[in-house]
Amino acid sequence: MNQIRKDYFTDDKVLIATIRGSRPKGIPEEMTEKPGFECPFCAGNEKNIAPAKIVYLKDETGKIATKTETDDNRESSWLIKVLDNKFPVFESTTPTPTVEEKNLTYTIPFGVHELIIDTPQHNNYFHAMNSEHAQLLFQVYKDRFTALSSDDRIQFISISKNHGPKSGGTLLHPHSHVISANFIPNRVIKELNALNASETCLMESVLNKEKNSPRVILEQEHTIVISPYAAVFPYEVWIIPKPHAHNLTKLSENAFNELVLVIRDVCRAFNCCLDKPSYNFIINQTIREEKYHMYIRLFPRFYFETGFEIGLNLPVNEVAPEKAAEELRKYFGG
Repeated sequence: MNQIRKDYFTDDKVLIATIRGSRPKGIPEEMTEKPGFECPFCAGNEKNIAPAKIVYLKDETGKIATKTETDDNRESSWLIKVLDNKFPVFESTTPTPTVEEKNLTYTIPFGVHELIIDTPQHNNYFHAMNSEHAQLLFQVYKDRFTALSSDDRIQFISISKNHGPKSGGTLLHPHSHVISANFIPNRVIKELNALNASETCLMESVLNKEKNSPRVILEQEHTIVISPYAAVFPYEVWIIPKPHAHNLTKLSENAFNELVLVIRDVCRAFNCCLDKPSYNFIINQTIREEKYHMYIRLFPRFYFETGFEIGLNLPVNEVAPEKAAEELRKYFGG
């Protein structure tokens, strides 16, 4: 039976419409590129992109080091690169006042949009990475979060990944986006409003509600994985650190390392159980709001939204979270 469910924090509604899960599926999209395409992110093609502002590589002792590239000095033996995005979502790096036009207002957002090239290897997708490289990638996320949040004007930092043709990405080579902004997105504002109205950590309340529920997929010492009660997307997963932390930099080393591998392994579960889908993940965290409890939203992408969903702002999820959790648990032996 179809159900209307509400998000734990925001009260946003989702229609769980399992009967639609039997409708004909679209033709799967293969991850292909045009013949002769020369990927600008691959090792050896450094000339096709701007010099990296930071290059992570191993020094002569085998330790991780960082360097900066110039037009005349490119690094060939690199592990991860950080560049300013050629097509940023924000064009301004300085704040502007609110502008009013005929009782309508706008501001010009400012911030930094960075592109992280996750690996020199074209097909080394996140779910296929070895543990060492996956943890290095998340260390880069931490480093960029720390650097960008040092600007007091910045209120929010988004770290996200797009994988596959339906994820919104334009290049298949594994890469990530780090975006700093002088405003807080609506979803996080709603979460913070709910948090400020409560005397306790809302995520801890969620963990208590979901303890031993059919929506728990995996539980480890520092991390729990659930299919959220009001999942927006089929097989959407929340990966939640058990210790309270409002961003990645506040996790202990053990909790951080475990979290990274759990995220990687959930992506592997998607790849194995769901026929290699496109997927996205985003790290929901805050810079200064210490009461916030960070988590990662990870979701496969099977369909584009319908007019009904867009027009009414009512997502339709065709797979019950309980069913999604049951299927994904099998990958982990549950």
